[in-house]
Amino acid sequence: MLEDPAEVVDDVRITEALWESVLDIYFRNAGSIEESLETAYVYIGKRQVVRHFDPVVRNKLKRLIDHVCSAHGRGLQADTSDPGEKHFEVFFEERRFRAFGRFTRSKSWLINLRRLPQRVPDLSELSYPRFWKDILLHRDLLAGGFIVVAARTGQGKTTTVGGGIGTRLRRFGGFGGTVEEVIEMPLSLEHYPDGVCEQHPVSTAAEFESALADQLRGFPTFQDGGTQLLVGETRTNGVAVECLRHALNGHLVWTTIHAESVPSALMRLHTMAASQLGDKAAADLLASALRVVIHQTFRYFPEREGFKRGEYGGTMLCSFSSNSKLANTIRELNWKGLEQVMEDQRKCFEGDMTFPEALKRLKGLS
Repeated sequence: MLEDPAEVVDDVRITEALWESVLDIYFRNAGSIEESLETAYVYIGKRQVVRHFDPVVRNKLKRLIDHVCSAHGRGLQADTSDPGEKHFEVFFEERRFRAFGRFTRSKSWLINLRRLPQRVPDLSELSYPRFWKDILLHRDLLAGGFIVVAARTGQGKTTTVGGGIGTRLRRFGGFGGTVEEVIEMPLSLEHYPDGVCEQHPVSTAAEFESALADQLRGFPTFQDGGTQLLVGETRTNGVAVECLRHALNGHLVWTTIHAESVPSALMRLHTMAASQLGDKAAADLLASALRVVIHQTFRYFPEREGFKRGEYGGTMLCSFSSNSKLANTIRELNWKGLEQVMEDQRKCFEGDMTFPEALKRLKGLS
């Protein structure tokens, strides 16, 4: 993906106004800053790559590249004999970027900078399908459970889980903790009248399991619930098991996973957990812990401002008890049966019902 840019659009130029809509910046760590600048290209949420910049933007881009090469250049030597990948954070002029570097066949480092949010959105600011926000903010979730947001890369998964935990902290108070390779949402910097969030960065995926244990040791005890845990991404067997166990222990656990659909996300989680627990125990644990699973899509509108640039869609499935129809379908490993559950719940989201009416029906279906 990093080697071959998409179709180049010669008639698009990044102006100062459009600069704030740039999501991804790429450049090669060449012999000089000017040479690196000449390799730069950006994306604004569409597959066409843009290489032309107004003078003001070009100067900003030059300063950014200079900062990255100065601060991280020692680990990005163009003549390295150890090809590989590097992940790091970049702070530049009050902006945060997630950086990914790869040593390429051209014997240079290709750097990708993904712009990160400066603040955590409230879910009320985001455009979701009917009732998604109502369900993610429902009081019943104070008792804990497992919330999974699945999608391909670049579909706003982190915005949903970060916005979700932050909005619940603003609304209900309590305590939140995160374990993430790169802290994308500045949850610990937000003000919550009756809550707090502590974020725990880890440098490698292998550190996730021990970091999870360390984070949870510091969680307070609430008689009426209200603890939340954000696991940046579930992609190992041990992390999948720990997420499920903590969700059953009364924490509201949010995580993301790469998957093409709701069924594929659930099957993948089951497969990961089953590698340690066996099929039956993994299915029972997933069925009992799961409360919400979303397969999310995302459309980006660069001409808009702030979080209004994004529109979310997809499929949501809910399970309001460990004996719901969805839970029992998972427990029986009846993956084909998920299609009927999805169809039954879809009618609640797409009909003319009010949320209380839809919730009552969803709980009946559950």
